[in-house]
Amino acid sequence: MQKFIAITLGGLLSQALWAENPQNKQGFDTTRMLSNQAVGHNTDTYPKGKVVKTMNVSGYTYFQFSQKGELVWAATSVMDLKEGDQVVLMKSFPMTDFKSKTLNRTFDKILFVSQLDIVK
Repeated sequence: MQKFIAITLGGLLSQALWAENPQNKQGFDTTRMLSNQAVGHNTDTYPKGKVVKTMNVSGYTYFQFSQKGELVWAATSVMDLKEGDQVVLMKSFPMTDFKSKTLNRTFDKILFVSQLDIVK
């Protein structure tokens, strides 16, 4: 049993260290893009646009982006987003009348994002 736990923990640790490598992130991004193309995902249907405002608060990145002339708010896990970045929200779900206690404001509509691509 101890040997199994040691092997499992060792495997998880090596995966975590491997995933932290910046070269691996580029590989993951390329794989995701090619997979989406292979299964016929059309990125034209996803929310996308240019980031116009960003702030990191309590483990989240809140950002506003311009989509077809409309300003849209979104939130995701903390990440390095900059004003001017072009983003595609691959997986998101909308919420209306969302009250952020940390920002002390209510968003009429906000998208919560679990997968985001920054277009280079």
